[in-house]
Amino acid sequence: MNKNIQHRHVFYVSGFDPRGAAFYHRTFKEESAKQTKINGIEINVQPRKKHSDFSQAWKIAAKDQGQQVETQYEFLRWDDIVRKHWVKSLLSIFLDFIYVSWVFITTGTLKRVANASRTPAITGLYPAVFIAVSGLLAILLWFATVVIFTAFQLAWLGWVLGSILCIAVIIFSKMWGDRINVFWLLRIYAFTSRWASGEIKELDDRITVFAEHICVVLKSHTQDEVILIGHSVGSMLTVAIAARVAEMLDKEQVKQPLNMITLGECIPLLSLLPKAVSIRNDLSHLSCSNKIQWVDYTSPADGACFPLVDPVKVSLSKASYCHSPTLLSARFHKLFKAGYYQKIRKNFYQMHFLYLMSNDHLGQYDYFAMTAGKQSLKARIAQQYQKEI
Repeated sequence: MNKNIQHRHVFYVSGFDPRGAAFYHRTFKEESAKQTKINGIEINVQPRKKHSDFSQAWKIAAKDQGQQVETQYEFLRWDDIVRKHWVKSLLSIFLDFIYVSWVFITTGTLKRVANASRTPAITGLYPAVFIAVSGLLAILLWFATVVIFTAFQLAWLGWVLGSILCIAVIIFSKMWGDRINVFWLLRIYAFTSRWASGEIKELDDRITVFAEHICVVLKSHTQDEVILIGHSVGSMLTVAIAARVAEMLDKEQVKQPLNMITLGECIPLLSLLPKAVSIRNDLSHLSCSNKIQWVDYTSPADGACFPLVDPVKVSLSKASYCHSPTLLSARFHKLFKAGYYQKIRKNFYQMHFLYLMSNDHLGQYDYFAMTAGKQSLKARIAQQYQKEI
């Protein structure tokens, strides 16, 4: 019989998002209050406090069917690194587009991504199509203006007005692209390409700091459950962090395991790049470790992830891994009202954040029950996995 949780420590790693702990603390507080009406778990989210130079934390006091549960929810910060690589200028975005296109096409990574899952491959074409269409429209508009005014022997005016219209289209496209988050995807591809090439030196140091901190918590044995959660690109970081934690736990013979949850994972976007040797080594080590219990949640409706794709199997040869993570679907179509679900499916950015949001209906996936409720992750997954089988 699984013991209920009274004390839990959650480590959360956000995706490629320049927003820091304040945004995620506010989101958790607002969404957990809504979820209380669905799952009946009373959740009191306390103020956010600085825990270290690289983390902020808040305590969660919950009451689940009469049992008190205390959770330390710690936001592991790497948003400063994200902001450093969050290009804004039109020239930088265009140069990243050229760089990403070159890397993914010439190395065959685009083909490997498509073979792993057509969903992210199709979504990955979104920035390319947007930039190409915007550029073509600007050129055609300039050309048409010049031709028309030249016919009236006002070529000089056609050049001036055509140039103005061309620039206006480019500026509007940049503004619209920011609004619909098309450049967010492009920034992710550029970042993962540079990470695979070993260009993001500060990230490796940060991962080591995170791993050491998690090990300290595990060795203290003061928590009934310790969970490391990575969302989106944060799932890539959790793989690297967890692999180092596993190595440290083996050396120091620590018995308490680390639970790991990846949400909307896009790990193959990095691991399928030829130069990403480090992440493939981490995946191999994780798959053969008995110190890490890995659960992966994705959704076929989430165009920014690899839905129900095993990141271990698609990244490694059969001889390089031992076992795979538990793959589960969030089943968003059963968690939200039909009208809202159909509406949000049209917005891939909002769809990708549903893992962190409250639901309309009670279902097997409940982010707030997992992070603040009395049931252990092991018991929850065993119950859910049996239902899915």
